[in-house]
Amino acid sequence: MGTSMITRRELLVTGSMFVTFGSGKKLQASSFPVPKWRPKFHPPLKEIIGRFQYYRNNAQDFVIFKNGTCVPVENGTPASDAIVAAKLVLEKIVNFHPDFQTLPMDDGNFLVTYNQPAFNVILRRNAQSHWAQIERHHLEGLLKDEVIISPAGHNIFDDMGKIGLLGRSYMFMDAINPRAARVIRKV
Repeated sequence: MGTSMITRRELLVTGSMFVTFGSGKKLQASSFPVPKWRPKFHPPLKEIIGRFQYYRNNAQDFVIFKNGTCVPVENGTPASDAIVAAKLVLEKIVNFHPDFQTLPMDDGNFLVTYNQPAFNVILRRNAQSHWAQIERHHLEGLLKDEVIISPAGHNIFDDMGKIGLLGRSYMFMDAINPRAARVIRKV
């Protein structure tokens, strides 16, 4: 996990992938490992939408799920097809290996990225106001028998790692019970 800030331009260049269509079938929790952690506090979706639009320069349609996971989709895709495509992306992440990276953004917030085009915005203010819960539960964000090697050691996380596990827990919650909150259109 690096310490350099990511600018909107860098995200647009490195995160320009989008999805089109897929199965969108509901995932069965028993078909893949899931973390125990289900954060009791939820991200403010309106703010998440605004931040993700900023990071994508208001140029990309995306689906936002109930727990804040954002999945870019092809611009202009009908809403029902966009939701199906976004669900497929979540399915691919949890059925392969849910690798993640936490990026500090130029506005002071964090973006959690995966091996497929899905993202969780973690607002600094929201994380700070719930930091005691994050400290207490972040290790429950690991999958059974999962070992993540960080610079500090095996399953030892700095603050950005803990924020990443929070974001990934939200993504798992959205993958297990994929309820789209809205389809957001480019401006």
